[in-house]
Amino acid sequence: MATKKSLAEQTLRIIQGGNISDDVDIDIREIMLFIEQERDALIKGSIFNFKKIGVHEVIGDFLSSYSLTSSNNQITLYHSPINLPNGAGIFSVANGTEFYLKRPSSNMYNNAVTKSNRKFYDVVGNILTFFPIVPDSTLFTVNLVVSSKNFGENDIFPIPADLESQIIKNTVELYSLMRAANEDNINDRADNK
Repeated sequence: MATKKSLAEQTLRIIQGGNISDDVDIDIREIMLFIEQERDALIKGSIFNFKKIGVHEVIGDFLSSYSLTSSNNQITLYHSPINLPNGAGIFSVANGTEFYLKRPSSNMYNNAVTKSNRKFYDVVGNILTFFPIVPDSTLFTVNLVVSSKNFGENDIFPIPADLESQIIKNTVELYSLMRAANEDNINDRADNK
């Protein structure tokens, strides 16, 4: 598995023609920001493409899994899920073999939620609240697509291996466009003198 830093280093080597030296005019931290944006964009694109054909799954390589213990009927996620419609960044919430559903956001469903025998969770920021109330110290497993900004530069970056090259390619293309635009500006200034 790759890390943000390893992907950024590969990208920088390609941009610099194979060598990374101390006098590089590109900061690797800037490349890591573009790597983050590319990963999140590719994940969103992949999920939306699957939904177009009626598949409502998330590739397992995108997911991070956390075991969290409840307190005051809530758990706090360590990291923010990727921003997707209807809270789809959180893939599953379970207590053992009991799965919880995301509570409908509209109040018109409150009566149905109350009468159903199903268990629900509601999300506000990084806090999940459960319905019906769960006892303190209940262990939950949460699978979610973590937003790239939450990973450190040396943390494992959950992405399928085949998309790593796509992230690098897209980032290199972006820098090629930026470099071409910069050279055009330099040429324009030289022509105006």
